[in-house]
Amino acid sequence: MALLLVAIAALLATGPPLASAAVARAVGTPLRQVEWEAVLASEPGLTYADEPLFPASSFRRFVSLSSGDGDVAGYPSLEDIDYCDLDGDGAEEAIIPLFSGGTAGTVGLLLYREGPDRPKLILGRDGYKLGMRIEGGRLILSEPSYVGFEPNCCPSASTIATFRLVGDRLERQTFEVEPNDAQEVTVYGFYAALSDGNLADAYEFYSPALKAANPFDRWREGYRDTLRLEVDTRSGPAPNVVAVDLSATDRVPGGGTVTRRFTGTWTVIWSPEARRWLLEKAQIAEAP
Repeated sequence: MALLLVAIAALLATGPPLASAAVARAVGTPLRQVEWEAVLASEPGLTYADEPLFPASSFRRFVSLSSGDGDVAGYPSLEDIDYCDLDGDGAEEAIIPLFSGGTAGTVGLLLYREGPDRPKLILGRDGYKLGMRIEGGRLILSEPSYVGFEPNCCPSASTIATFRLVGDRLERQTFEVEPNDAQEVTVYGFYAALSDGNLADAYEFYSPALKAANPFDRWREGYRDTLRLEVDTRSGPAPNVVAVDLSATDRVPGGGTVTRRFTGTWTVIWSPEARRWLLEKAQIAEAP
């Protein structure tokens, strides 16, 4: 009898915590078994409309969501959903990528967690050419970083951030900026700004050391008579060296113009603060 009473007491003592845990973890269908089309179609606050993009593709419906972090919209890529326990509670979350339908690639995501009767939408996040992966229970997002002069294909850098889920928000754990191979794009952008007469923008391509050696007012005078610049760029003899062939058309005293040709190289350096490549040293001479 004493042993029976001890056993009953032990069950009573452990019963409430187990019951609470069961309630806390009460879920419906596991996220990996969810019919996501039905979930998105019935999600409050989420617009999910037929909008065929490519008839032969799987992207047939377009979602849009207005949240505290801004508008999120795109074609849900249901075949590329990532599942991971991002908050360490033992239950998985689902990350649904949103595709742009064009060169912008992945432009956002929807984040769901398990719920007692249906998956719960936690948040939406927008982006541009988003790269997403799961590593060590964390969500890693990469995005291009543009200064503004680059073509869409060739951002100066990429940002890489690691997030964990805290409550109903993504909390950033790490952040880094990685330079891309945009050295040649940078040199071309410098001459494009000069040719367009945007001297202040062109001057921002200079490194601090080059600016110190060439104060803006004096440097600007050197281009007072320049009418047009045409440049061809190519890879130089070292990774941070860009070869150039330059044609410059200038006004001459008394009227008329003269066109001269130059050839040489620019050496560029990476600036972590500016998140861009900067011009550091020129070795350019007039072509014979």
